[in-house]
Amino acid sequence: MTVEKINLVLGISNTSIGLVLALLALPLMKEKVKMNEWYGVKFSKSYESDELWYKINKKGGEYMFRWGVVTALLGLSCFVQPPMEGVLMWVNTAVPLLFLIGVIETYVFAWKL
Repeated sequence: MTVEKINLVLGISNTSIGLVLALLALPLMKEKVKMNEWYGVKFSKSYESDELWYKINKKGGEYMFRWGVVTALLGLSCFVQPPMEGVLMWVNTAVPLLFLIGVIETYVFAWKL
């Protein structure tokens, strides 16, 4: 794959992943997701009560939205920066892992409740 195509692939994938994360976060932030087994922040503490479910999911949604936007913006930056090679390419490949920071932030928040 040519260096220019790497920018294009990383730009499209990181922007797409970031937008999907941000969109999935909106119902959580607005407390629209009832306790369930499929969608939401699923720590054991989340299942202790409806109140904890909504608090943890709201905060988790906020973190997910924030890191989704950051991921999308970094993806968009791939379209305007010079062709990536070496370390910079691998760093940009790992950008979607920023989401894990939000997972850790949410876990710390839930642990303090």
